Amino acid sequence: MREFTTAISETYDEDESQSFLLDGEEYHYYRPSDGQVMMFLGSIGKHATIADSVTGLVDFFFGMFDESDQAKFSRRLLDRKDPFDHRVITEIVETMLEDWTGRPTKLSTESSLSPRSGGQKSTARTRKSTSSVSRSTAS
Repeated sequence: MREFTTAISETYDEDESQSFLLDGEEYHYYRPSDGQVMMFLGSIGKHATIADSVTGLVDFFFGMFDESDQAKFSRRLLDRKDPFDHRVITEIVETMLEDWTGRPTKLSTESSLSPRSGGQKSTARTRKSTSSVSRSTAS
């Protein structure tokens, strides 16, 4: 029978948390493990249903917090009058992933885009290739 063991890697340090403010309240979160990231990515893959994706997002988000913060988020999500919803969770998760990977997850609105020119182009347009085969239809 084959046997598998997990290699010793980074140890989880309960004291290594980061924090952010949400509506004036501070929340502390922990960097997810590779397994948590893998499960999240699997839940939002191309074969996932919308329900799988939402569940994966919420599970991943909650998994980065301790139980007291998870309880606060649960109360807020269940409060019909609280504007805290999946859009806020998505924004927080995207920001965290950008921080951890050092890569933006979407085009930043602050990125400088090349300005559109109203003037004439410096190079002339080229004609379409004449080597393409045209199809004729029989009458």
